[in-house]
Amino acid sequence: MSWLLILILLQMVQTLNCYGLCPRGWFGSVCQYQCHCQGKCSRQGDCDADACSQGWFGYKCQYQDIVSKFEVLYPKIDSELSKLSNGDDTDCIEDERINSVYVHLKATIYFTWMSITVGKPDVLEKFRVYFENDDKRFGCEKQRFKTIDNNTVRIQCEGNQLVNTVILEGEGVTSLCSVHVSSGRNFGLKQKATLTTSQGAIDEKVLADGNRETFPKGNCTPIMGSNNVPVKSWSLTLNVPVVASSFEILNKGNDLLK
Repeated sequence: MSWLLILILLQMVQTLNCYGLCPRGWFGSVCQYQCHCQGKCSRQGDCDADACSQGWFGYKCQYQDIVSKFEVLYPKIDSELSKLSNGDDTDCIEDERINSVYVHLKATIYFTWMSITVGKPDVLEKFRVYFENDDKRFGCEKQRFKTIDNNTVRIQCEGNQLVNTVILEGEGVTSLCSVHVSSGRNFGLKQKATLTTSQGAIDEKVLADGNRETFPKGNCTPIMGSNNVPVKSWSLTLNVPVVASSFEILNKGNDLLK
């Protein structure tokens, strides 16, 4: 019994030490997750202010939100619509006149799932989801609901359609607090990035460090020579197999390639 107790205590101390050793803005057993809270993160990655930064949502704020803006044709409440992506699930729009909400995305994507938080639990699963792309409208194939809590639901669709606008209809749109469309998690974070040059291969940690600020010196790795001729190639090795839905490459000057 005493040996078991000692082993358990040692394991607890080891885990606490791992969390405590993470640099600011990181958490996890090996500091593998990046904080995306409006305020500070706890050692376990929970937000002190209980709100994710703009553009992030979900468990520990680890999912990227690809929503650009919201549109309601009637009534005209444009000034209020920013509430739906401000990270505050208690700041809601309650309006019985709303019939539909257009969710415009930052880019055309293969839709996988979205998260919706409502003010009234009784309308949690009362949504119909449609999509638009190039003026074509089509429905959510095999729409499924997964309840996260009393006020939050995850909606998934099957199919392989590119979309740039999500349309919400049904009684649920009269009591919206937060709407997020997932563009996935960054599985490349802190993974092994390797550059290949004429002199051989070298590890380049800055390629997968999660830092999106490209102007400070040392944040980027030069990969182009004169006349835009590539002089290097690079590879990213993940520690677990994943199904990747998209890739992002951030160039110097915050130019984003997808």
